[in-house]
Amino acid sequence: SSAETYAAIDAFAKPDTDLNKGLRTIKDNDPSFEPKTFVDGAKMAYEMIVMAYADGDRKTLKNLLSREVYDGFVAAIGEREAKSEKIQSSFVGIDKADIVAAEMKGS
Repeated sequence: SSAETYAAIDAFAKPDTDLNKGLRTIKDNDPSFEPKTFVDGAKMAYEMIVMAYADGDRKTLKNLLSREVYDGFVAAIGEREAKSEKIQSSFVGIDKADIVAAEMKGS
């Protein structure tokens, strides 16, 4: 039923809000989409990106970032390496992650 299909979305975003409508559109186009799973994945990706940047790991960054963002990160890594600078980093965690807007592009 429609209520079952959108239950996770309605629990995540108040019904009849732009966010809820956007999430429903995504769900309509990708039936496997679940907001909590998406946020959990985004948190993991963020940690991987931060650590890959700190480590100068271009390969990981290339797999996780758009071309434009990747190019910016690689330029910054290159500048850092040219100055023989290193980043020592440990990732503690993310306090809060949420979806604040959602829309379907190119569907």
